[in-house]
Amino acid sequence: MKEKQKRLSILSNLEEFAFYGTPDFDNAQRRQYFAFEPQERNLIEGCSSLHAKVYCALQIGYFKAKNTFFKFSLHAISQPDVNFILARYFNGQTLSAFMITKYEHYFQRREICRLFGYRLWSNDFLPETYDRAKTIVRRDISPNFISNELLSFFKNQNIVRPGYTTLQDVVSVVLTQERNRLKLKLQELFLTSAYLRVCLS
Repeated sequence: MKEKQKRLSILSNLEEFAFYGTPDFDNAQRRQYFAFEPQERNLIEGCSSLHAKVYCALQIGYFKAKNTFFKFSLHAISQPDVNFILARYFNGQTLSAFMITKYEHYFQRREICRLFGYRLWSNDFLPETYDRAKTIVRRDISPNFISNELLSFFKNQNIVRPGYTTLQDVVSVVLTQERNRLKLKLQELFLTSAYLRVCLS
């Protein structure tokens, strides 16, 4: 808890939910996001169990909406979403839990990324992310501005956005670096000004 309190606030609560919260679909959105193309249906049907198939269907629909992935249990997800998928695609069968392996979870993520032409976030993207953030911070030092520009960058590059704490850390580091850069510039200007005053006196 203390560690969380120390982290920089970079998005409003509403923005954080918009980017990182589980989708909250209404009926029209369920019909939109849970309408699957043949390749998507093939991925769902290729899963090993009803649990895994419904889990995969949810992940595909949620990815279409938010371009990111979620870990969830049956009791921590929207029951109307589950019921919609079961009724439309699985003859109204019932589920008591999501019993899928860690391998299945990561396999689904990888295959969904392949379907939609996205790349999963990894630390290999950090150097590129920091370079981009250093450019952004020269335009505006607002944490919110930097965060939103980075999120747009990830979307444009078809990169699944990093976790929220990773984004917080990146923004914090580049802000600290920019403050230090500006501080050095001011010190250089001060020393140059002082030197010129001595030379001209």
